[in-house]
Amino acid sequence: PLGVAAVTARIERVYRPYHQTLRELLDGVRSWHGVVWHVNWHSMKSVGNVMTPDGPGAVRPDVVVSDRDGASAGPALTEVVVDTLRELGYRVAVNAPYKGGAILARYGRPAEGVHSVQVELNRALYLEEARVTKTDGFARVRSDVTALAARLERALAGG
Repeated sequence: PLGVAAVTARIERVYRPYHQTLRELLDGVRSWHGVVWHVNWHSMKSVGNVMTPDGPGAVRPDVVVSDRDGASAGPALTEVVVDTLRELGYRVAVNAPYKGGAILARYGRPAEGVHSVQVELNRALYLEEARVTKTDGFARVRSDVTALAARLERALAGG
C-alpha cells in the first residue's frame, strides 16, 4: 500500500496537472472552433468479473461507446462513433455495461459545446490478455481507430 505522502505526491505531480492540461485543451479548442468532440479511450477486459457492472463471466461486445445517456455528448458525436465502428465490423454496445466515467462527468458539457464520449475497446481485439502482449489484431484496431478519427474530422467539417 502507498503511504499518504506517496499518494499526495502523485496527486500533485500527475492528477492535478493532467486535469488542468485537459481543461485548458478542451477550453482552447472550444474557444477556437466553437465546439469540441472529445473521445476518451479506454480498454476493457474481454469478460466481466465481480468488480464490473456486468458481473462475472459476462462476455463483452467489441466496443462500448458511452455518453452518460446523452448527458456528456449530443447525439451527433455518439452516432458518428457508433455508426463508424459498426460499419468497420465491430459489435458495439451503447452505455452498457459502462455509461462513462469521471472524465465524461467532469468535462462533457454539450450545452456549452463540449461533447465527450468514452470508448472502451475489448482487449481481446488486440491483446493476449494473460501475457499482456499485442496480437495480430493490433494492426487492424490501429487502422480502424485512425479511420474513425478521419470520419470524426469530416463530420465536424460538415462532410
